[in-house]
Amino acid sequence: MPDEPACRFTCPFPPSTNHLFSSVAGRSGSAGARRAKSAIYKRWLVDAGWAIKAQTVPSITGAVRVLIEAPVSRRRDLDNMLKPLLDIMGSSKHGLRIIEDDQMVDDLRIVRSLDGDKVTVSIWPM
Repeated sequence: MPDEPACRFTCPFPPSTNHLFSSVAGRSGSAGARRAKSAIYKRWLVDAGWAIKAQTVPSITGAVRVLIEAPVSRRRDLDNMLKPLLDIMGSSKHGLRIIEDDQMVDDLRIVRSLDGDKVTVSIWPM
């Protein structure tokens, strides 16, 4: 990867993919349950959103490379945090549009960093 990313930001550690959604009862007259964002995920979206906005992160258009440095212990899978991070960077309902969409990520790398308590995300245009 080139030396300096086009943008870099830190944010609170995201919830595990296993805790992003919960099942809730369907609407009256509909069958089954539906999935909804969990309270933990909603809170993280707000907290991370404000933390990232405070850093004045620029937007990048087109294909990108992303490096995620995460303070993850050996007991937790590295890939369990990717979805919320990619969603908040992209154009989803709660996305900050740092990148056009997570489908524009052509090169994704995540590394374990045992320092600190925040996730560091660096992005380069392709």
